[in-house]
Amino acid sequence: MMIPGNCPLFSGMTADDTVHLLECLDGSQKKYRKGDTILREGSEVDSIGLVLAGFVQIVRLDFDGNRLIQAGMGPGAIFAESFVFAGMRRAPVSVVAGEDSIVLFLSFQKMFQPCGRMCSFHQKLVENMLNLLARKNLLLSGRMDVVSKRSIREKIIAYISQEARAQQTDVPLVPYNRQELADYLCVDRSALSRELGNLKREGVLSVEGNRFRLFH
Repeated sequence: MMIPGNCPLFSGMTADDTVHLLECLDGSQKKYRKGDTILREGSEVDSIGLVLAGFVQIVRLDFDGNRLIQAGMGPGAIFAESFVFAGMRRAPVSVVAGEDSIVLFLSFQKMFQPCGRMCSFHQKLVENMLNLLARKNLLLSGRMDVVSKRSIREKIIAYISQEARAQQTDVPLVPYNRQELADYLCVDRSALSRELGNLKREGVLSVEGNRFRLFH
């Protein structure tokens, strides 16, 4: 099994602590190819997923069957924790591999039950979990700020600005292709492409592959 390194969920623990903890929590690791469904909407959920490698997307379908990307997460991020914390037995969204990925699943029930070893690092795990939950709430709040903009132009500028701050660079890497970016921004792909073209012609934005840069 791949042992997580420099992972926020295991912050403050030694490598030996992490090994023991994975045993206590029935840790199981799975590999997924790009496009694979990791967790399907409506399926039973009793574990928390930790992204060890790759990139996963939280997606759902609206009433008309349109796909919406609610979030994208890379190594160190967790998913499904909100469902199990809320006592939901069925997943309200799907989780899809945005690229080849490795995910570690941890038993939620055992996470909050003292084990026979009385592991002192269980409490540290819970503290780290709450910290990650707070970070995710900020992430989702940031997305709401973006999609609440009235025009596609405003959404693009708000999103690229947000990614530039998060990645601490003037040329942030957007982890989505054009269709996925449209799904994330809740806009039509053709309309998104037209607006990107307008922004480039006006000198507001430059695009090279998945690298975007805003000129203020």
